[in-house]
Amino acid sequence: MLAAVVGAGTAAVRGPELQLTMRLVCAGYLLWLGWRMLRARAGAAAARPAPLRWQQAAVLQLANPKSWMTAMASAGLFLPA
Repeated sequence: MLAAVVGAGTAAVRGPELQLTMRLVCAGYLLWLGWRMLRARAGAAAARPAPLRWQQAAVLQLANPKSWMTAMASAGLFLPA
């Protein structure tokens, strides 16, 4: 997001070569992640943590900036200006 603020977003929109490069790099990264998942051993998985209690989940949601941004964007759609 910081790159878009400083102008890299404009360069990505206007430069088809940069768009193609970004697509190829992202596709390669996803393929690499998939390959690692396929090659992972079943016994190497970490132990599952205990589920959150409702109080912990509520604090997590209040501290989550993504939920606040979603709420503000939704409010902007439905509240009068």
